[in-house]
Amino acid sequence: MWLGALAGLMVWGTAAAGPAQPPPSPPPPSSLRPLAAFFGKPQINGLRLSPSGRYLASIQKRGSGQAVVVLDRRTGEQSVASFAPDHIGFDWIEWKSDDRLLLRTWLYEVRRANNKPDGQIIGFKYGRFVEAIDRDGRNLVVMFEKSPVAVQRTAPFLSFLDLLPGDPGHVLVTAPDARGYSSVWKVDVATGDGQLVEAGTASTVGWGVDGDGAVVERTELRDGAMSFQARDPAAGWAEVARAPQPGADELADFEILGPAPGAGQLYVAVRPANAADGDTRTVRIYDFNARSWSAPQWPALKYDI
Repeated sequence: MWLGALAGLMVWGTAAAGPAQPPPSPPPPSSLRPLAAFFGKPQINGLRLSPSGRYLASIQKRGSGQAVVVLDRRTGEQSVASFAPDHIGFDWIEWKSDDRLLLRTWLYEVRRANNKPDGQIIGFKYGRFVEAIDRDGRNLVVMFEKSPVAVQRTAPFLSFLDLLPGDPGHVLVTAPDARGYSSVWKVDVATGDGQLVEAGTASTVGWGVDGDGAVVERTELRDGAMSFQARDPAAGWAEVARAPQPGADELADFEILGPAPGAGQLYVAVRPANAADGDTRTVRIYDFNARSWSAPQWPALKYDI
């Protein structure tokens, strides 16, 4: 009886579906991308919307170089804010305001004997810089270029740390000080001048900033492990967590994701210390002032996040 009812349902379902439809035709060969396109350098990347949403900035390939191109989404007009030849490029762009762009650029130039393309290599120039420029390409400044304090303005780990949305004239940048240690600087986006906010050590590899733009965490690499530190009135900085340094293909047991809503608070992806609590990471809020954890903001799943 059940088999008969099931057969009836199957016949009804087939009838309701109607005649079988032929599979869609493959696209014509001329519309298929060549295999080399999947391995070539991107033509456009780094797309960023301005705070108002009116302007769209992107890094585009132009000949043998790159350009930062701004699209006015209201008028459809495009303009080039900055262009770099083949030995200079952009690896990061962001908006500080609708009128001001932030750029991170790199320089790699091989010097050859007699300036011949096939001449013997006699040296090279390498650098990384952070810059600010107007949307129309005017008023370019290289940050730290004229800074009165000692700072190395080019280094592999030079980067923007926080955009400071509540401060229209400044951003936080990580850059090595005169000793070569990763430190935090508050930089004027109009002049490029920077002032030291937090000095790092020889072991410093990262910093954490809360939603108010305050530096509340320092990460150091000690004895092959990651040491996460909070401010301490007596010691300056004190360790609050330690986790193994992850491998290239591993997720960290303790990873700072970004600022949480409260002062001194950061979102952290953390793997439970007790196996009874599971072995996958959850997202929690850690208060670096109170040294306390929130309940999971994202529940434990079957797989790591």
